[in-house]
Formats: sequence, structure tokens, C-alpha cells
Amino acid sequence: MRYPCIGFPSCLKTFENGYVLRGHQLSCEHAQKEINSKNIVQEHAREVQY
Repeated sequence: MRYPCIGFPSCLKTFENGYVLRGHQLSCEHAQKEINSKNIVQEHAREVQY
């Protein structure tokens, strides 16, 4: 099974190993944008919850 970068469709890279994917995502600006947007949503959900 190949794991796609979470920056898809902007980043079309796929990897066979999860640890290689995690390493790629640290340097991929498309993945970083996706990670940051998910973190913002989670922070907002926590603020609304309290």
C-alpha cells in the first residue's frame, strides 16, 4: 500500500513506508498548509467546547 502526501492534489508524491511519508511532510509546504489548517480547526473546536 502506498501512502499519499496529505498535501494532495498539490503534492502528488506517494510513499511505501509511513516513516518516509512523515519525513516528507515535514519539508513539504503543501502538507504543512494542510496540517496547519487542521490544527486551527481543532483549536477552534476546543475553544467552542469550553
